[in-house]
Amino acid sequence: MIYFILFQFGVKSSNKEDDQSWPVSIVIAARNEDKNIKTCLDAIIKQDYPIFEIILVDDHSSDETLRIAEGFKTYFPDLKIVQSKNKGKKSAVKTGIQEAQYEYLLFTDADCQPRSSTWIKNMMLYFDENTSIVIGYSPYQFNHSLINYIQQYETLLTACLYISAVHFYRPYMAVGRNLAYRKSVFTKSSQFNTHLNLLSGDDDLLIQEMATRDNTKVCLQPDAFVDSKPKRQLKSFFFQKLRHISTSDHYKWKDKLLLGLFHFARLGIFTGFLLLILWTEHQMLATISLLCYFILLQAVLFRPCKKLGITGIIFYIPVIEVFLVGFHLVLIFYKLFLSKKIKWK
Repeated sequence: MIYFILFQFGVKSSNKEDDQSWPVSIVIAARNEDKNIKTCLDAIIKQDYPIFEIILVDDHSSDETLRIAEGFKTYFPDLKIVQSKNKGKKSAVKTGIQEAQYEYLLFTDADCQPRSSTWIKNMMLYFDENTSIVIGYSPYQFNHSLINYIQQYETLLTACLYISAVHFYRPYMAVGRNLAYRKSVFTKSSQFNTHLNLLSGDDDLLIQEMATRDNTKVCLQPDAFVDSKPKRQLKSFFFQKLRHISTSDHYKWKDKLLLGLFHFARLGIFTGFLLLILWTEHQMLATISLLCYFILLQAVLFRPCKKLGITGIIFYIPVIEVFLVGFHLVLIFYKLFLSKKIKWK
């Protein structure tokens, strides 16, 4: 419960600065995104910000992504479309950074959409002379389905961990769907180039190497949220998460230990209660204790849910928590023993 109680206080924004309008380069990596790229570019082009450019990096798409994107150039000349030099998201992101003309970089994905027209402005408010990295939040679009509730809750837990770490521990990860940093941070980083073969990690490995409590801030302004298109099938979500954790082997040992303890504790709770209910004479006491645990879990997660705008899942947390513990167990087992090549797109 220590982890969950810390979530009460750790899910918060950092202190922001006075209004400032440094030029920004928006970097988007895309592969076969003809169903999403129009919505994404529409939302970004309409941003209320004085000077910004969009770098769209195409990772060898075989659909209509390029044709649709080219159509935006006629009324937004600061859109630059380039071809990734090699295949893979990390290579595409690297190409985008190299093509960017401004020091401040802001990243999102082609299947995402800024929630408001002040996304850039709100993210940039957290930079100052000592800040090099600003971590944002990117929830999934909400709909009333079980798979969506699972995605919402899993995203909540992940966000609680990495946001709290910025304030109480040190930054260890971020999500590339809503992340800003200075170009000089990328230039100084050695991890990015040494792990271009990995499926993911354009965000995590840079944070692992370059982020500290002193140079990193968190922006949790609702107008700075970037909504991501949810997966419709559990299988698709599973392989998305498998790709996301593919870089965890490269985390620092302290981070792996703390994350491992968190998931082991959640598994231990249910294993312990299940054993008590099935093989002891204390079934009633164990059942009541488990129900109390669920109530406490809902209580301590209420504030983070409210802060991140997903209070609609509070009632379902006990059921989703049980499912997600098993989901994570299968995910780890698959990664360790049944790993196979998973493509970005």
